[in-house]
Amino acid sequence: MSDYTISLVPSVSRYAFAEIAVDDILKWLVSKDIVKAELSECTLGNLGYAFSDGAQYIV
Repeated sequence: MSDYTISLVPSVSRYAFAEIAVDDILKWLVSKDIVKAELSECTLGNLGYAFSDGAQYIV
C-alpha cells in the first residue's frame, strides 16, 4: 500500500446521467487494463479501484 492516491474527478460538476457516465468511464478503464474491475481498500480507508498492469503505459 502507498501513502498517496490519485482521484479522477469531472471538470463539470453535474451531468444529466451521472451514473451512466461513471459506469462508462469505469468500463473503459477496465477494458484498457488501467484499473481492476473489483473494489478494494486501496484508498486508505475507503473502497476504490486499484491500478492494474496497464496503468504504467498511460502515466
